Amino acid sequence: MLELVKNIFSPTQYMPHGHCYLWQTPLVWLHITGDFLIGIAYFSIPLMLIYFVLKRRDVPFLGIFTLFGAFIILCGTGHFLEIWTLWHPAYWLSGLEKALTALVSCYTAGQMVTLLPQFLSLRTPQELEEINSRLEAEILVKKQAKLALRTAYDDLEIKVQERTSQLIETNQCLEMEIRERQQAELKLRSVTERLQYLLATTPAVIFSCQIGGNYDVTFVSENIFLMVGYEAQEFMNGSIDWYSLIHPEDRENVTNLFAQILEKESISYEYRERHKDGSYRWIYDEVKLVKDAAGVPMECVGYAVDITARKQAEITLQQQLKRERLVNSIQERIRSSLNLEEVLTMAVEEVRDFLATDRTVIYRFNPDWSGFIAVESVAKNTMPILGIDINDNCFREHYVSVYEQGHIRAIDNIYTAGLSECHLNLLTQFEIKANLVVPILQGEKLWGLLIAHHCRNQRHWNSSEIESLQQISVQLAIAIQQSTLFEQAKTEIYERKLAELALQKAVLAADRANCAKSEFLSSMSHELRTPLNAILGFSQVMVRDSSLNNQNQQHLQIINRAGEHLLSLINDILEMSKIEAGRSQLNESSFNLIRLLETLEEMFRLKAKSKKLLLTFEVAEGVPDFVKGDDGKLRQVLINLIGNAIKFTDTGSVTLRVKNQVETSFSVQNPELIPPKTIIADTVSLKSVSPEFDTVNMNYIPPVSLRVNFEIEDTGAGIGREEMNKLFQPFEQTKTGYKSQEGTGLGLPISRNFVRMMGGDISVKSTLGLGSKFSFDIDFRLADPSDVKMLKPQKKVIGLAPDQPEYRILVVDDRPDNCLVIVRLLSPLGLIVREARNGQEAVAIWEEWQPHLIWMDMQMPVMNGYEATRLIKAHPLGKKTMIVALTASAFEEERKTILGAGCDDFMRKPFEANILFSIMEELLGISYIYEEPVEENIENETTISVPTSTLSVESQLSQMPLDWVQKISEAAHECSDDKIVKLIDEIPREFDSAAKILTALAHDFLFDDIIELAILAVKDRQC
Repeated sequence: MLELVKNIFSPTQYMPHGHCYLWQTPLVWLHITGDFLIGIAYFSIPLMLIYFVLKRRDVPFLGIFTLFGAFIILCGTGHFLEIWTLWHPAYWLSGLEKALTALVSCYTAGQMVTLLPQFLSLRTPQELEEINSRLEAEILVKKQAKLALRTAYDDLEIKVQERTSQLIETNQCLEMEIRERQQAELKLRSVTERLQYLLATTPAVIFSCQIGGNYDVTFVSENIFLMVGYEAQEFMNGSIDWYSLIHPEDRENVTNLFAQILEKESISYEYRERHKDGSYRWIYDEVKLVKDAAGVPMECVGYAVDITARKQAEITLQQQLKRERLVNSIQERIRSSLNLEEVLTMAVEEVRDFLATDRTVIYRFNPDWSGFIAVESVAKNTMPILGIDINDNCFREHYVSVYEQGHIRAIDNIYTAGLSECHLNLLTQFEIKANLVVPILQGEKLWGLLIAHHCRNQRHWNSSEIESLQQISVQLAIAIQQSTLFEQAKTEIYERKLAELALQKAVLAADRANCAKSEFLSSMSHELRTPLNAILGFSQVMVRDSSLNNQNQQHLQIINRAGEHLLSLINDILEMSKIEAGRSQLNESSFNLIRLLETLEEMFRLKAKSKKLLLTFEVAEGVPDFVKGDDGKLRQVLINLIGNAIKFTDTGSVTLRVKNQVETSFSVQNPELIPPKTIIADTVSLKSVSPEFDTVNMNYIPPVSLRVNFEIEDTGAGIGREEMNKLFQPFEQTKTGYKSQEGTGLGLPISRNFVRMMGGDISVKSTLGLGSKFSFDIDFRLADPSDVKMLKPQKKVIGLAPDQPEYRILVVDDRPDNCLVIVRLLSPLGLIVREARNGQEAVAIWEEWQPHLIWMDMQMPVMNGYEATRLIKAHPLGKKTMIVALTASAFEEERKTILGAGCDDFMRKPFEANILFSIMEELLGISYIYEEPVEENIENETTISVPTSTLSVESQLSQMPLDWVQKISEAAHECSDDKIVKLIDEIPREFDSAAKILTALAHDFLFDDIIELAILAVKDRQC
């Protein structure tokens, strides 16, 4: 291939042109220069033609220009080949180029011939000038038109801009409206979707219908399908007539209600509607009339709810209520009547009505398992079978054992129940199609059957009906049992009536005895305490007389102590009588518990010392100072228990422990954490280990209530087990008590009753010969220290403070001596005192004299203190007069009655002078002048100290003559301190310590201690 190309451009078989020129250089270069310049010229001309054609594509005959360009280029190429052939004889190539040039030139010449007519038809310059002139004129017109058009365009542009701004504003408004409309559409779509969702999911079917005619449905929600099984479209296109689905029995009611809708505008009704599956559903509809703005009715709108479940529940509830009424009715008849036949008859009537069946019977068995119809209830056109004896061997063989086990038979169809042929024939004989049989059992014994017969057709017995008959059979069994018991009881009624008559007589007698006892107690309280009031009152009056010598003063103190002792004995007897009569009650008040224990410690200190006993009071941490309870009863209980412990303990100790009950278990586990407050009678005072009496820690907030444990332990003789039951029996004493010949046997019974009233009980642990422990727990409520009355020092009042008004005091009492006691106490002080003998006289004196304070006895003739107080207090001026009740009653509960009558305070006779003065100070604000205490020579302290003799008191007394010991014991039993003092004078000087102790005991009226010392002296003599 390369060789071929080489032969074309530089063949070797020819001679180059240069050989023709003999390679003369000038000639060669002449040809080269000429051919080269001609070639360059030929190539530049087509380039300019091409440039012209590109620039003037609007000039016609562009094709001929192209041919000319091709022809010129080929000519130029031929000249360049002439230069090439000088050296390379490419004559074939040169020839081909010339041939190609010839073809193009001939073709161009041919084209020129064909185009010559067109060339000749071209416009001349003159014509072109004319045309140009016309064109210029047209151009001018066009320019003017263009200028006018531009002016119009500018005007139009301005108008367009103005219009555009208007359109923009309008467009913005439209866009806003469009956005709002889109938002509204979104909301509407949301609401519509929500409404569609609600309509689809709500249990209520929403519908609308036309007014009048057939009330055709115009709209119904899709959930109608769930209610009746038909599509909503079927109702709206008329395929389904809603009226035709209503139960025939309910159509009339619905029609009547729709006829009234124009008048009522709103109706509601319940009806049964047939479901597509053929069943009926209970539906509740509520329909309202819709009117336009002019008030013209347009259509009906309403909703429907499926209430089938509610209706079924109502039916079930009605059946249940009916069953309960049936059972209750039978129960009530059973309670109100013991007539078995009446109860059974009523039962079958109620059961037949409840079950709506044809026949109800009670079948009763004979001992041989044959039986008869006892009672029956039959409907009209039903065969009665009452009184028929039925001896069904098949029944006896196959069914008796079943009913004995309590099984129930409910047969819906006797022909399909698999009954034996003989039993089926029996039921067919009585026209029975279905029956319900319930056994009546008395314990495990089958008494009879309660049977319901259905004779019209088959009958399905539901569980509610079966359960009802089962309950009724139980009630009938109870009625049968009651009737049996009633028959058995008839034989005992006469004897019971006689016993009841005797019991009624006994009750009446007991009531009369209780009334008489209460009256006796009230009378005895008054009769015993009234003379004591005079005794103790005048002794207090005489004590205030400074002219009396010391001996007379001592005698008066003895009288006071004797009277107070007698008063305490009377109070014990009356208190026990109150307990037996059920009249004892708690009288709660706020008091200081620690102060009460301190007082008891002081009270028993001397007695314990006299017997050389260690008396210890242990008060645990946490026991409060101020509590609310019955301090009087607590004091009496502790006095009885501590006194008994000291009385029956010869050697050793007596200990009282007080602690909060919650501390009991804690202290057992952690005894080291709770150090007790220990009070030893002969060494330590209660004040040294307890808070000050009238102080309280204000930062301490105690609980509202607590339970406190009291424990009294001694090392005395102890109590035997056989005597434990006698401890708390009135007037019963243990062997030790009998030996001591002391006491009445009332202390422990009274104490136990008091503790029980305070919420606890007394427990006893005792070992014979080692000692006893009495303990009890009682409830307290914490008291505010401000509620506790602080006892002021008991100083002797000798007069009234100066610069005080003149006080008028009226004393009202039917006994002159009682009046005289108060007069003698008050008159020396400078008070004006008058007397009255009854309430009527007191009212008259009050109206005339207007006293500041009245001491009013409550039991008086003519007019008692209650009525007189009410009359005075009813007057407007009577409210300024203070009235203090005086009563000899020992019953604390009378305080409420007296204060309820209008009295301002209460004072029981016999009274203490300091209490009388204190009441007057509180009510009237009187200020007194008190006698200053005089330093006394403490001789008595030496008399009650430990004896200096090496012999004990009982040992010293045991050396006295036996007759003398018996005399001093008798004098102590007689409570005669005069005899005791005379007998003490007979004691030799070497037994001076025993004489001092006996004197101190006699002065303090501690006769029990003197008796105990006498008994111990006799024992020492026997040893």
